[in-house]
Amino acid sequence: MKNFLTVLVASVAGFLGAMAASPGRSEASAATVIRAEGFELVGAEGKLLARLEPAATGGAHLLLLTKAQKPAIEVGVSQDGRPIFRMWGHDDKTRVVIELDELDKPVLSMGDERWLSRVSLGFLGPDMKSRDWDAWGVAFQYLSQRPLSSIGVAPGTRGLEGFLTVNGRRIR
Repeated sequence: MKNFLTVLVASVAGFLGAMAASPGRSEASAATVIRAEGFELVGAEGKLLARLEPAATGGAHLLLLTKAQKPAIEVGVSQDGRPIFRMWGHDDKTRVVIELDELDKPVLSMGDERWLSRVSLGFLGPDMKSRDWDAWGVAFQYLSQRPLSSIGVAPGTRGLEGFLTVNGRRIR
């Protein structure tokens, strides 16, 4: 117990000493603004690990890179101000996208080396965008815009109703 009290008192004294030695230092750093066109994070060997920069679309993004200097993860803002999260596979093809659509409805899309949107989870938008549309679920598709199968909830005659579709046909 005596050793614990000694360590505690020494820690508090060290903290107070550090605070007394640098008065107002936290205020100065809080008021400082750093502006740049980009930031790069490098590892111990000087290899580029990440970039924070303006995106080509006009927004901003944080890009985390693989050991081979290829994009692995992107967190950013699109040109029209919508947030986006993207992951790439080793083959440089997009595998996962989380984004908000034009109506601020969230969608998670997952795919493989052949097709990004094999599985979509979240808001299932209609062909014509409408704020009144309210369909949510999971859709499976392959090389087409129409889901091969889906399950979820959508507006019906009695409010929201569950649905199941296979090959574009609704199952009751």
